[in-house]
Amino acid sequence: MASRYARQMLVSDRLLNRAAALEAFDREVTGFAGSKFKTRMKRCADLAGAPFAGLVGDIDAWAEVIRLDRDDIAHHFGRRMKHSSADQFFLAESLYWLFILCMLRDCQAPAKVYQRIADHQALDWLGHRVQSAVQNRR
Repeated sequence: MASRYARQMLVSDRLLNRAAALEAFDREVTGFAGSKFKTRMKRCADLAGAPFAGLVGDIDAWAEVIRLDRDDIAHHFGRRMKHSSADQFFLAESLYWLFILCMLRDCQAPAKVYQRIADHQALDWLGHRVQSAVQNRR
């Protein structure tokens, strides 16, 4: 279901859907049903490793911004709608890459896969925007 109470709905749907997928992944891998959202995101970031840390920079600050955006969307607070939807888009993209990296770790992909991802210029381009979005939303 996608209600249309906000202009940014498509972007917020991306963020919420990706966050939910990561929550489910963490729940399945760890077996911890009662963990808080931010704890789950940080565990996933730890699993994803250096390529993800390079993408977002400060993982703790990133996890807090993601938590706030996710809570705002999921609970219809409407507080963060004043922020740029472009920032939310880049944050949603960071969740996408977190999921991809977690899946690769879960599949035990070889180290050269992560190196190729980390070296790709598209990830470098995205990293600057994700880190800027985190700063803008703090």
